[in-house]
Amino acid sequence: MNVVDIAVDRLLPAPWNPNMLGTEMAQKLRNSLEKYGQVENLVVRSVGSSRYEVIGGNHRLRILKDSGVSQVSCVVVDVSDSDARLLAQALNRVHGEDDIGLKAEILRDILASMTREEALSILPESAASLRELETLGQDDLAEQLKRWDEARSARLRNVTLSFSEAQLEVFERAVSMARRSMSARADNPNARSNAVFEICASYVSERRAQ
Repeated sequence: MNVVDIAVDRLLPAPWNPNMLGTEMAQKLRNSLEKYGQVENLVVRSVGSSRYEVIGGNHRLRILKDSGVSQVSCVVVDVSDSDARLLAQALNRVHGEDDIGLKAEILRDILASMTREEALSILPESAASLRELETLGQDDLAEQLKRWDEARSARLRNVTLSFSEAQLEVFERAVSMARRSMSARADNPNARSNAVFEICASYVSERRAQ
């Protein structure tokens, strides 16, 4: 495995890359690259004729190209077609779980040195979720961590959904309305999932009654 600087015109986006980035998240990534530069190498493989296919970092490549960067740092791996696709999925999807209490403390430290708007320009969180984490009180922390451990022990399954901008707006509005009608605490680490469940359960109940 080698780390080398490669000219952007020799890097080819993977046409099979299924990972899509919405307008808002793309802007957050752009803001991060403008503020900190390229702090993570792209992962590429040689496809001959001095060209390289990007396995990990397709969105970063596009933004770096737009910004006028001529070379980017890349990790070059020697993998087959199937392994390239497998590695891309692992890079996109394999992540750890946040400890919600520690994350709240970190975000409070961040917001002590910059405005909420500055933080939101880079962080993937929405304004609502950032506000909930910011206001999570120390008195609630022990109870919060207990609920978080219970949620993890229940082996909850992650579900990834893709929306258009218009669909996402409706989804967020529906979840917000459902959460306001629920008695669960606002700092419940699974509150959004519970709200989606309530919406789905209500729909199923109404359909059965018809």
